Amino acid sequence: MLDDDQDKQMMRNQMRAIILITALLFGWYYWFVPQQQPVLPPLAQDAASPAAPVPSDLPAAPGVDTANTSASLPPAAEQTDPAQDEVAISDDYLELVFTKVGARLKRASLLLGENGKDTVQLVPQFSGGLDTGTPYPLGLSFTDPSLGDALDVRRFESEVSQDDRSVTFSIILPDSVIRKRFSVGTEAHVLDVQVEYENKTDAHKVLGMDANPAYTLNWGPNLALEDNEFGFAPQFIWRAGTEGSRVNDTLEPGDLPVGGPRIFPGVEWIGFKTKYFMVGLKPETDTAYGFAQGNAEAFEFGLGAPRFEVAAGAIQRNSFRIYLGPMELASLDTAWKGLSSALTFFTMFETMDIFAKFLLSILHWLHHNVYANYGIAIVLLTVLVRTLMLPLTLRSMKSMKKMQALQPEMEALREKHKDDQQELGRKMMEMYRERGVNPMGGCFPMLLQMPIFIALYRMLWNAFEMRGAPFLWIDDLSRPDRLLQIPALNGVPYIGQYIENINVLPILMAFAMLLNMKIMPQTAMQRPEQKIMMNIMPVMFSVFCYNLAAGLNLYVLTSTMLGIVQQVWITNSKAAPAPEIILEKTEKKRKQHPYNKVMQQKREAAKEAKRLRRRGITKSDGDQ
Repeated sequence: MLDDDQDKQMMRNQMRAIILITALLFGWYYWFVPQQQPVLPPLAQDAASPAAPVPSDLPAAPGVDTANTSASLPPAAEQTDPAQDEVAISDDYLELVFTKVGARLKRASLLLGENGKDTVQLVPQFSGGLDTGTPYPLGLSFTDPSLGDALDVRRFESEVSQDDRSVTFSIILPDSVIRKRFSVGTEAHVLDVQVEYENKTDAHKVLGMDANPAYTLNWGPNLALEDNEFGFAPQFIWRAGTEGSRVNDTLEPGDLPVGGPRIFPGVEWIGFKTKYFMVGLKPETDTAYGFAQGNAEAFEFGLGAPRFEVAAGAIQRNSFRIYLGPMELASLDTAWKGLSSALTFFTMFETMDIFAKFLLSILHWLHHNVYANYGIAIVLLTVLVRTLMLPLTLRSMKSMKKMQALQPEMEALREKHKDDQQELGRKMMEMYRERGVNPMGGCFPMLLQMPIFIALYRMLWNAFEMRGAPFLWIDDLSRPDRLLQIPALNGVPYIGQYIENINVLPILMAFAMLLNMKIMPQTAMQRPEQKIMMNIMPVMFSVFCYNLAAGLNLYVLTSTMLGIVQQVWITNSKAAPAPEIILEKTEKKRKQHPYNKVMQQKREAAKEAKRLRRRGITKSDGDQ
């Protein structure tokens, strides 16, 4: 039983720990939770759904003069049925539909899941009918004033390969032939692009200038988004720098400069990513540059082909690679070297990002080698973490038992040094050190699990692998579990949008934590104030986690249940020695401590000297 002074001291320590943990949780929530961003229009539409209106025209690509296009170009394409101009290629990962008008990408369907049963459209689908008036990705804009971006409304001839994996578009101009070749199948979710410029004149030609590219390959006016309500801010991302020191950088569309493009010289690749998907463009040259322009509603980004010279009758070829796929490490790694750096869970703390990806790799391995369900993988990961923490948990319990067994000696020290608190503290620490007791040992397991919680918090919320991953009644482990929905609650001021759905996992988690508190040793929960405080903490934590990813709540619930099992096992087994055994062992350890041995010898020598003095015998006399 603890006395009042010790009870108050332990209560103060608990209050400090709770305040610190609460501050850490809310600090991470404030600084690192993605905040709600304006929704970028429009989302991908099903074929049966009404399409969005065509946005206003984008500004011309950098260095392009669209006002002086030559009248000698073929006339702009006329259309009555846009479907007649569609050309399709596909492989196991992509189904791409191009339009002959501009040789541009009209639809890009990602085939995900088993046998491609999960299909995602990346190109926004617009109303307005004709391809000549609709902006589509992968158009060309030339710095040659006789071309500009006029080719985007001219009809190309097309030739599809026998295996339907590549298509070549070509258009014959008065002084040149321009070809665009698109191929799939080399790597998953990768589109290879080759642009050819054939000089048909008898003279040497130069396209581009030192400050301007020959042409740009563009993606615009947007990217079809998915699951944007979770507040992930879509952003441009590029990799550039000197050789050996390439670094990534990001920019949100709303931060683009007004009145001109943002230029990224010497890019290794440039892309645009949402929460789960990405479009990336990579030049097969070291001198290309990237650009982005527009605003959050309609933007364009792409690559500029460097200035080139082409002799009479010669052909200039430039190659590009385009990634159209998920933000998944395995897919990003296979596309090209360095693209996987586009996936980051933590931008400020590289160590935490590495740790989060390590945990994701464990989940991925468990999913593919043990049982093909990410909910089961999360449970197994929790068991693994608890197993690795078991030695520390045992030591923590033993430390608590030792503290309980030391109460008589601690009481004696308080009584002896009640008027000297500094000496009391020194004696207490000396006793802890001699007996091998750590007063904060019970907090170590919880503190060591905090980095795991924080890493899982970010990773499970944003990992593509969690998208649509089911478990029991949960449809998506990256979202709250949402067992029941009560729309009437949405009208409650301030909190309605947060409690509209009944999320069961956080509620179960609160009850499990309360049960765990009940079965813990009662040495730290004697006073009513302490009991109230310890009961409030699980409720606060559950409120904090209420609308977080179901995968994270599943981890915490499973960990708490395993903690209850461990607590019962430790309490009822020899893993937690009885207090008297601990006293016996610690007393033996105290006597065997080298310092204590020396002090004991000094005390015995002093007693012997005192005994001899009483008998009138000095040491020299005794020696004689």
